Amino acid sequence: MRIALVGGGGFRTPSVHDALVQISSEVPIEPLVLHDVDGRRLERIAAVIEAANGARGELGVRTTTDLDEALDGADVVFVAIRPGGLEARVVDEAVPLELGVLGQETVGPGGVAFALRTIPEVVRIAETVRGRAPGAWFVNLTNPVGVVTEAARVVLGSKAVGVCDSPTALWRNASAAMGRSATTLRPSYAGLNHLGWLTALRDGDHDVLPTLIGEHLDEVHEARLAGIASVRARGLIPNEYLTYYRDTDAVIRAFRRDGSRAQVLAAQQARFYDARSQDPTAALTAWRAAKDERHGTYMSEARDQGDRGSAITDEGGLGYGNVAAAFVRAVANDTRERMILGVGNDGAVPWLDNRATVEIPCEVGADGPEPEPQSTLPPPERELMERVREAERATSVAAETPSVRSLVDAIAAHPVVPSRELAERIADAYLERHDGMRERFA
Repeated sequence: MRIALVGGGGFRTPSVHDALVQISSEVPIEPLVLHDVDGRRLERIAAVIEAANGARGELGVRTTTDLDEALDGADVVFVAIRPGGLEARVVDEAVPLELGVLGQETVGPGGVAFALRTIPEVVRIAETVRGRAPGAWFVNLTNPVGVVTEAARVVLGSKAVGVCDSPTALWRNASAAMGRSATTLRPSYAGLNHLGWLTALRDGDHDVLPTLIGEHLDEVHEARLAGIASVRARGLIPNEYLTYYRDTDAVIRAFRRDGSRAQVLAAQQARFYDARSQDPTAALTAWRAAKDERHGTYMSEARDQGDRGSAITDEGGLGYGNVAAAFVRAVANDTRERMILGVGNDGAVPWLDNRATVEIPCEVGADGPEPEPQSTLPPPERELMERVREAERATSVAAETPSVRSLVDAIAAHPVVPSRELAERIADAYLERHDGMRERFA
């Protein structure tokens, strides 16, 4: 199987590579093709992987800055890009924070700005995949995963799938609290990217979630983060990102006190990418140190609200690479593996439009994901999901027909933005501080 990773100079690429190494005894994989527009970062990441492989020579890599070359003949294309780099993310998050609004990569105005910068690039990549690797699976790892995957699906249809590890982490954490492996319990989960709820956890026909909530809830990271009493009252366990909606003011205070997540990551990663030594062993040592520092500060602004436990999440241990690798294994070997993925709604979540990318359990085999329809959520959770979906729709409109009005509409639609007046001020600041944005949205 030939796999290409677009955005291969990104910091998390060695973790994706390691996840593919773990399945390479089950799936024959050619050397992983890493593509990036930044050749220097690409070389630095390739050095880390070279040292990690060591003498074993496990799953080599090939690097290129030519997208056509990277994609030719690929069976699977992972896409993990960040247009504008962390420098742009710093602006995405700083602008709303300066105005007392949540500044976070995917939730709120920061997610809108990131999506509007990213969607045109992802569409371009999807169109190139369609031409150079027809039939390839397009596995989107790029945030905000939902609306970005939706744009890719316009080009590639059901061959475009979104991957986020947070729902899988919740499923695993809940299963572990019951002393079980996640593979032995079947989840019901309904969500958009970074907003969803575990509504059942079945052992055969028996739902063990009520037992978990009654007896083992304090062992589940996401429940501690949301508040044990609140979870017991609701009877369902939220994705960890609900904290950005539930404790918005406290999170804003934490970001303003300690710096935004983008500022923290920019400082951590600069020490890794700016190092002069090209020695692979030194590169691996530096990468591991930066990774440990990154994981240690993951969601610290949210953990300030009452949970100091660690999560099995993208930045905390499981990693989206493991979910993406499991998808590859399931498709290659037709294993009918159950996974939670971002797929086209098509009625699976009946209160959302069919174009939405929903995160729900699927059975994955050679023909890809078969989504499992989900029943309704209680009114407050469903209403919040509907409001976030409205913001996604407005963001898609702004990406397709850029104007100042469509930009303000997208920002104002998000639940964490208190007023249209603040949305207008945020939009004005983005237009001023993001290179080329004013020309695009004029």
